[in-house]
Amino acid sequence: MAVIVVIGVTLVTYSRQERLHPASAAVDKIPPTLTADWTEGLAFDICGTPAATLAASPATTAIGIKTSGHGVINLQPLTNADTGPNATLGRFTGHYPGLTLTADSIKLPGGKLYTNGQSCSSKPGYLQVKTWSNPTSQSGKLYSGDPRNLLLENGQLITVAFVPRGTSIPKPPGTVVTGVLTGMTAAATKASTTATTAATNSLTPVTAPSTTPTAPSTSPSTSPTPTTIGKTTTSSP
Repeated sequence: MAVIVVIGVTLVTYSRQERLHPASAAVDKIPPTLTADWTEGLAFDICGTPAATLAASPATTAIGIKTSGHGVINLQPLTNADTGPNATLGRFTGHYPGLTLTADSIKLPGGKLYTNGQSCSSKPGYLQVKTWSNPTSQSGKLYSGDPRNLLLENGQLITVAFVPRGTSIPKPPGTVVTGVLTGMTAAATKASTTATTAATNSLTPVTAPSTTPTAPSTSPSTSPTPTTIGKTTTSSP
C-alpha cells in the first residue's frame, strides 16, 4: 500500500510540473519550427542616411537564416539552432561576413564601427532598432534591449539605425516591402500546394490487385479407340 501511495504522489507531482513547466524538449515546437518558411525585411540607417541592403549570403553559410539580397531575410531552419527562441537577429548577423552587431555598436560590411555616444551629425548617436509587425503596417515600435535578442517573425520589417535619440527611424524602403510580400506569397502557395497534394493522396482509394481465380485449362478428352473383335464364320461340312 505504501508503494502505491508513493507512486501515485510521484505521478501527480510530475504531471503538475509538466503542466506548469513544459519540458525543454518541446522548444523545437515553438515557431519557427524546422518546417518554417518565413520572410523578413531588414534595412540599415547610419546617421540619417539609408545604407545599401546586404548582398546575398554566401552559399557556404551554415545556418538556415540567410538573405537572398535586396533586404530580404529567408528563414528556413536547418537545425533546432535556427528554431524557436534561437531565431534571432543576432543569429543572422553573427553569421554574415563583415557585419558586426553588438548591444551598443554596429559595423556594416566595408564600413566603419559606430559605437554609442560617437558623433553622428554633430550629435551623439546611439544604436536603435525599430520593427513593424507586417509589410503593410505603418506603425512601428522601438525595440528595447540587446538588438541581437530580437526574435524574428514572419512578415516582420526591421530597421537597424545609428542615429541621435529622438530621430525618426524610417521603415525599410518599398523594394524591401515588395520582396517580403513576394516571399510570403510564394511560401503560402507552396504550403497550400503541399497540403492539397497530401489531402488528395489520403483520399485516393487504393485499388487492390485482381484476385479472380483463373479456371484451369481443360484438355480435350481422348476416348479410347474401340477394339473390333473379328467374327469367325464356321462352314457346315
